Amino acid sequence: MKYLIGIVLVFSSVIGAAQCLEGNCENGYGKYNCDCGYVYEGEFKDGEKVNGTLTKKDLVYTGAFNNDLAEGFGVMKYKDGSWFEGTFKKNAPDGYGTYHFSNGQKYIGEVIDGSFSGLGIQISKDREGRVTETQIGNFVDDQLNGFGCSISYNNDIYFGEFSNGDFFGFGVYIFSRLITAEAGEFNKKKLHNDVIMLDYPTAGYFGVKGFIVDSLQYNLSGNVSGTDLLLNVIGKGKEQMFFHFDINTKMLYTSKLGTPLIGRAIDFEGNIYEAVFAPDSEEKISILKQLYIKE
Repeated sequence: MKYLIGIVLVFSSVIGAAQCLEGNCENGYGKYNCDCGYVYEGEFKDGEKVNGTLTKKDLVYTGAFNNDLAEGFGVMKYKDGSWFEGTFKKNAPDGYGTYHFSNGQKYIGEVIDGSFSGLGIQISKDREGRVTETQIGNFVDDQLNGFGCSISYNNDIYFGEFSNGDFFGFGVYIFSRLITAEAGEFNKKKLHNDVIMLDYPTAGYFGVKGFIVDSLQYNLSGNVSGTDLLLNVIGKGKEQMFFHFDINTKMLYTSKLGTPLIGRAIDFEGNIYEAVFAPDSEEKISILKQLYIKE
């Protein structure tokens, strides 16, 4: 998250007094102390850090370096007990990884310059460690924005559009205990226009055909158990995009407008894939290749 970036950036090279405490701090393995506030122990090449552990008052970083900056795979641990494991670029988490926070929250997925950005999954917990909500989808600036899915502690499911982590736009909310659902346009987690048709085409199923919001046409299908949720969005020029989620497979597929059949998918483990979508087949998502792997 962005508040962590300021901590990360402070251990770039700083001109000041320093000394090699032991070993070879030019080409080899050594321990190096900088009066600017850190101690580094690890490999050196031409006087620059290559791979090792850098310790400051507020954090400990263990991993790869490039041009004397944290870059590549590494683990950053903070004094409040939170930590990030994944790829770094120019001293900040960037690419893909996992944030573990001291309050129990966890984020797995894509990151840019320290922020949740791209496909990811965020798991929130209460003080007793119980999961209160799981959000999966497209993140921007640390929050779910665009399309995604939320599963609450009681297994209620929201599948649709988000803005800053809230239900905002077109979506469907499934009440698991009541075995019913509502769909339409949401604003700040509240439904403002219910357009759902229940028991269509058979009992337990619902459908929405041709609902228009901001010149986009939404066609929704699925059932009240949260399986085979499918949203087909059609633009002005008849270009399409698909979003699919199934509570049984626990995988979300997303595409872009105009390229509906080739997109990306993410599962509940945080693994991200390039995928092909076939809406008329029984197994709708076919994996082309794995882009990011949760280790």
